[in-house]
Amino acid sequence: AFIVQHFGIASIWPVTGGAMILYATILLFGKEEHHTKKKSSIKNSFVKVFKESKTSIEYSFKHKAISILLFVSLIGTFAYFFSSEITWFPLLQSMGFQEHWFGYVFSASFLVGIFAPLTSKFFVKKFGSYKRVLILTSFLVLITLSFIYFVNGWVFAVLLYVIFMSIDDFHVPVSNIFFQNFVLS
Repeated sequence: AFIVQHFGIASIWPVTGGAMILYATILLFGKEEHHTKKKSSIKNSFVKVFKESKTSIEYSFKHKAISILLFVSLIGTFAYFFSSEITWFPLLQSMGFQEHWFGYVFSASFLVGIFAPLTSKFFVKKFGSYKRVLILTSFLVLITLSFIYFVNGWVFAVLLYVIFMSIDDFHVPVSNIFFQNFVLS
């Protein structure tokens, strides 16, 4: 945010490029594990992926819980695309939010997002099941996004954005664990 404020949004590209070069340089000094390369062909890989996908899809349709979960996840994915950063940026900018402030907002949402997954076990114990917590988080997302209609300034919009992203950071580990309970190991 500091760099963008003083040098403009175009400064992101050289800074990111420099960070990538630094990252690659650090990796050069890392110790590499040696492994034997398996012989495989692209055709065999595609055939294997196709067979595994077919088996997974058939398994999903045979088990009602997984089918429902996949359908709800599909709807949730579409909803997430329409409520992700691609829609928040124009909203905030239309309210007078400066470009260089986005870095601070990201930092705040990432900071809160660090602690959100750590609290998931507490809420699962409190509400008794992963399913109930997923219903609760879905309801909280609905309420949070409903408040968009009442936004009259960028401060409230930023607060909603941080809350929305924190709920998402909380929701993902809970949904992953819930889904894995239905998949055979």
